[in-house]
Amino acid sequence: MKKHAVVILMRTINNDWTDFVLHNDFSNYDVYFMVDENPKQPAENGDIFIEYLYKKNSKENSEEKHTKNTDIQIIQIRDTLCKQNNYYNSSVASNLKEIVAWDKALFYFGHIIVGKYDNIWFLEDDVFLSSPELLLRMDHQHTECDLLCSFHEINNDGKLWGNGVWNHWVNVEGKISLPWSHSLISVCRMSQRLLGRIDEYVNNRPLMFIESLFTTLSLHNNYCIVTPDELSTITYDHHWDENEIINPHKIYHPVKNTSIHSFLRKKNFLLSKK
Repeated sequence: MKKHAVVILMRTINNDWTDFVLHNDFSNYDVYFMVDENPKQPAENGDIFIEYLYKKNSKENSEEKHTKNTDIQIIQIRDTLCKQNNYYNSSVASNLKEIVAWDKALFYFGHIIVGKYDNIWFLEDDVFLSSPELLLRMDHQHTECDLLCSFHEINNDGKLWGNGVWNHWVNVEGKISLPWSHSLISVCRMSQRLLGRIDEYVNNRPLMFIESLFTTLSLHNNYCIVTPDELSTITYDHHWDENEIINPHKIYHPVKNTSIHSFLRKKNFLLSKK
């Protein structure tokens, strides 16, 4: 089995995530920071900028600074390159700009470095992950699954409005055939073949809202979708108070104040020992 990857999606470099991955055991993964800000290098040097935050084989690294054995790469991609390849509009339904870190991540892992990994975890940076062991446990339990996500709701009849109806079906209509489905994908794991289906989708059109794209393509291709209990605390509009984050075996979203993540991890560690 190929090594898996963990991709943290962020607008700018997040120091709290940097500290977390540098001092925890992600040795079963390659770790990437997909940064939305424009690349640092001059335009003539290319459209994809890659630098190592940590490289496991480098003599410059010391065990005192780093307690795991994996590469950590920072990836920045020019907006124009994504636009030229139809990797845009993934998140405009959430009132975000045309090209964000999600567009760049899907482009890079589904179009540029195809086949390097069997499965890839994607986490937005306002996700609270207490330990990489949670990801590893789900990987062991669901080795052959194409999509791990928080839930999976199916729309068979194309109903757009009504009581209890997801208010973003209007952003799906006309972009893909029925049945449709959706989930929250702030944390999700995708297989390489699902990323391949996404790359096929953008062959002659841009991305559609990814909260529906991932599950709908999986549904249409009879791919395995699993909703692990660890992801049941992924929400859209519930802003978790630190006193609510009491289960060390769950991943929480949103926890936008990343400066308290370290404190919460210590608390979760103590709770896990009870």
